[in-house]
Formats: sequence, structure tokens, C-alpha cells
Amino acid sequence: MGRLSLGCHRRLCGVVHPLRQQETKLLARAIMTKLSLFLDDHLWVVIASAAALVAAISMLADRRRHKRTDLEDVGFMPWTGISIFAILVTVLATAFAIKSA
Repeated sequence: MGRLSLGCHRRLCGVVHPLRQQETKLLARAIMTKLSLFLDDHLWVVIASAAALVAAISMLADRRRHKRTDLEDVGFMPWTGISIFAILVTVLATAFAIKSA
């Protein structure tokens, strides 16, 4: 095996050039600022979307549980309760999003 070049060694060890590190910090700060501004305006929409996604997944899982072929293969997740709670959160978050708009 040959020796690693200095640049390759730095990349493998995780050594970052100070200017790149500063650029990365500035980029991360800019992204966090934009994300913060987005969430300030659209927090309820994000919550409603996430709850709707959870509701859809839990309804599919509940449907799959009801259509199982082996009746002895019982799961432990309360998919019906999760679906109802997620739908409730979706409706309430949508109402708050409309009210705040």
C-alpha cells in the first residue's frame, strides 16, 4: 500500500479548512434563519401536514391489520386510536392555520 497524499489524509481525518468551516457556519445560520421565518408563518400548516401523514399511514396499517390472514397474528399498536387522534390534530391544526392566515 502506498502512502496517502496530504489532501487525501486531511479528508479522511475530517480536517476542514478554516475558511470552509466559516462558510459552512454562515450557510447553516442562513438556513436556520430561513427555516425559522418559514415556521413562524406556517407552523400550523406543517403540523397539520405531519398529522395528516401520520393519519394516512395509521389508516393503511389499520386496514392491513383488519385484512390479515392469520387471525392469531395480533399486533400491539392501537392503529384505530392513532388514526382518530391524528385526524383530530389535523382538523385542529388546519383550523388554527386558517385562523392565523
